[in-house]
Amino acid sequence: MLFQASMPKRLYMFALSCLIATAIMLPILGIASLLPLAGYAILQIVVFTLILYINIPLPSALNAILRTALFALAIYIFGGGSNILSAFSAIFASAPVAQTAILYADVTITLLAFILSIFSSLLAAGDPAYSLPLMLTTITTIWLSGAKIELKYYIPAALSIPLMFIINRPIQESAPAAKKPKSKTKPIILLTIALIISILSYISAPKNPETAPYFKQKADEIRQFINDYFFFTDTRNAFSLKNEGWQPMEDGGLGGVPNPPDVPVLEVFAEGKVYLRGTIKDYYSGRTWQDTLSDRRYGFHSRRFDGLKKSLMNYELPKENRFEEQTVKINVLRDSASTLFTPQRIRSIQLGAHMVPYFNLASELFITRNLKAGDSYEVVYENYIAGDSLQALYNTFPKTPDEGYLSLNEKYYSLPSHLTDGGIVAQLTQRFAGDTEDPYEKAINIKNALQKNYRYTQNVVKPPTDQDFVAHFLFETREGYCTYFASAMAVLARSVNLPARYVEGFMLENGDGTASTLTSKDAHAWAEIYIPNIGWTVFDASTGGDNSSNDNDGSGGADTPPSPSPEPSDEPKPDEQETPSPVPPAGSTPSPEPSPIPSEVSEDGDPASEKGGIKWLLWLLLLLLLIALKIYLSSPIFLVTRAKTDRRKLNIYWRAYLQLMQIKNAPMLESETIIAYANRLENERLNDIAKAISEAVYSEKAPIGGLLNTVISLYKDTYKGLNVLQYIKLFAKRLVWLPVRGNK
Repeated sequence: MLFQASMPKRLYMFALSCLIATAIMLPILGIASLLPLAGYAILQIVVFTLILYINIPLPSALNAILRTALFALAIYIFGGGSNILSAFSAIFASAPVAQTAILYADVTITLLAFILSIFSSLLAAGDPAYSLPLMLTTITTIWLSGAKIELKYYIPAALSIPLMFIINRPIQESAPAAKKPKSKTKPIILLTIALIISILSYISAPKNPETAPYFKQKADEIRQFINDYFFFTDTRNAFSLKNEGWQPMEDGGLGGVPNPPDVPVLEVFAEGKVYLRGTIKDYYSGRTWQDTLSDRRYGFHSRRFDGLKKSLMNYELPKENRFEEQTVKINVLRDSASTLFTPQRIRSIQLGAHMVPYFNLASELFITRNLKAGDSYEVVYENYIAGDSLQALYNTFPKTPDEGYLSLNEKYYSLPSHLTDGGIVAQLTQRFAGDTEDPYEKAINIKNALQKNYRYTQNVVKPPTDQDFVAHFLFETREGYCTYFASAMAVLARSVNLPARYVEGFMLENGDGTASTLTSKDAHAWAEIYIPNIGWTVFDASTGGDNSSNDNDGSGGADTPPSPSPEPSDEPKPDEQETPSPVPPAGSTPSPEPSPIPSEVSEDGDPASEKGGIKWLLWLLLLLLLIALKIYLSSPIFLVTRAKTDRRKLNIYWRAYLQLMQIKNAPMLESETIIAYANRLENERLNDIAKAISEAVYSEKAPIGGLLNTVISLYKDTYKGLNVLQYIKLFAKRLVWLPVRGNK
C-alpha cells in the first residue's frame, strides 16, 4: 500500500498524482504531435494511478505480485497486446526508435502513462520541498526539448505545484497534538479557486504575445544547447542520392535515367581522389538498399562511446605502415541534410559553430540539425582505396582475421533469399573471384571483372520492378552507372562471403589542394569491403583505383565510364544455366521476386503458439484479478465502508478477529462467552477488550469509539502475525465465506 491515510486524504493524493502525471504528459504529447490522444492518455493515467493507490489486504509479497499482474493486464489491454511485441521487436531489430514510437503511438502512450503514474505518485507523496524542484525541472526540460504548445496545456502543471503544499504539506511530528494548527479550509475549495484563477489567466493572456528578440534568441540558444548535448532524439534528415536526382524511380528502386541538377553543393579543399561518405546502407532487398543500423546515435566527442567510435571507424587500423594523413576542408554551399560528408578513415574533425557531431552503428556522421550554407568543417584522414598502393600495404600483414573482422555485424554478409548459394549470380561471382581464398584478391578480382566486362552509361533502360536489380544488370543490360556498379560490387562480394556495404556520397576525382566545387552531378555510389588488418576499404567498380594504380584507372568525373567495352561471349546467359535464373525470360512470370524491403517495424503476426500463450496469460491475469477482488470484498477493510455506525464496524472487526483465531487453531467455542474465551487464552489485552465488548453489547449508550480503534489494532496485529500457510487458509475462506456484518 502506498497509503496508510484516511479515505479523504487518500482521494486527494490520488487526484494530485493524476494531475501531476497529466501535467507532464500533455507537453510530451505536444512534442510528438499526439495531442488528439490526450484524453486516451489521461484515462490510462487514472487507471494506472488507481492500481497504485488501491488498498489490497494481502501480505506484502502477494500484494506486489497482484499489483504487478494488474499493471501487466492494463498495459496489455491499453497497448493493444500484439502491438507491444511488434514495437519492441522493431526496436530490437534496429528500427529507428523515434519513428517506431510514433508509429506505435498506442504502445508509446501506454508505457509513458505507466511510468508517469509511478513518478507522479512519488512526487505527490514526497515532501514538497523536494518534489517541487523535480516537478519544475521535468516541465522545464520538456519545454526546452521543443514543447512550445498552447498555454492551456500547462494549466495542470500550474495547478499541481501549489496543491503539493496544500494537500501534502509536511507536519511537525514533534509538536504537541493540541498545538498543531488545524486548517478549516478544505483542499477541494483551494483546488477550485486555483482552477478558476488558471482559467482566467489563460483567457486574459494575449494570443500573440510580444517577446524581446534578444531574450527569445538567448532562450532558443539555451534550449538548442540542452537538446544537442543531452536530448538529441529528433528525427534526422539523412543524405540520399534519390534527392540528388540519381534515383529517378524513387521508391520503385534503383535504376532509370538519372537527372542530377548542376547545383553547387560543397566546396572541397583536398589533394588527390577523395570519397566523401554520406549514407552507408547494409540491407539489399533485390531492388534497393536500406540502412537498418542508423536508429541509435552516439555523441562523437563522448568519452563513454570512445571505444565504439574507434571500432566502427577503424581508428586502430592498420596497426602499422599506415598511409600518410591528409586533410580535407569542406564548405557547405547550400542547405542540405544533417549528414557530414567525410572520408571513411577519419582521425580527427574540427567543426564550425553550433555543429554538434554524432555517429551511429553504420559509422555515419551527422549533426543535430540540417547543414546550412556557410557551415564548414575540416577532417584529418587516411585514404584507403583499393589499388596497387593498398595491395602493397596488404602484403605486409599476416593473412589472419583481426578482431574487427571477427565481430562484424551479420548484416554485412546477408543476401536476399532468391540469391541462392548455387544460383547463377553465385556462379558468376565465383568465376570473377577466381580460385584464390585471399579476401583482398577476391575483392580486387571482382572489381576488375566488373570494370572489364560492363560498360558505364547513364542512358540506361528502365529496369523492371519485379526482377533483381543486380542480376538484371549482370545478365541483361550489362551497362549502367555508379549505383549499378556499387550494388553489383557489394552483392558479388557477399556472394563469396566478403563483408560489404553500399555507400552514397560525393567523390572528388583529382583535387589539387585548391577549391573544387562539387555539384549534384558529382554525387556518387561505391562499395566498401572489410579487408582483414586494414578495415573498411573503398572498392569503386565504376572508376579506377588510387592514383598509382594500374588496374584501369578512370580519368573523368565522379562517374567516369570504365573501359574496355563488355565481352558478352565470356559471360553466362540465363537460358544457358540449369539453375533457375534471377532474371526470367521476357514475358514469363517473374520468379523469384526480389525480397521485400523490411519496414522499420515488423508487420508480421506472432506465431500461433505465442498468441496462445498470451491468451492464457490474459486469462490467468483476469482470474487473479477476480480472486483479488473477491478477497477484498470479503475483508473487513471493505465491509466497514458500508457500515453506517461504529457498532456495526466493531462487530465486523471482532468477527474478523475471531476468524483469524480460528485459522490459528484457537477458535472461540459456541458455548463460551467473550470473557470466558479471553480467560481461556490468558491474554490480558484480550481480557480488557472482552469486558468492553460485553458492556457495549448490554448497553446501547456505552461509548465504543475508543473500543473500535482497540479492536482494529488487535485485528491488524493478529493479521500481521500469520504465517504463509495461515494466510492461504484465510484467503481461501474469504473466497467462499463473508464475515457476518452484524446487526448492531
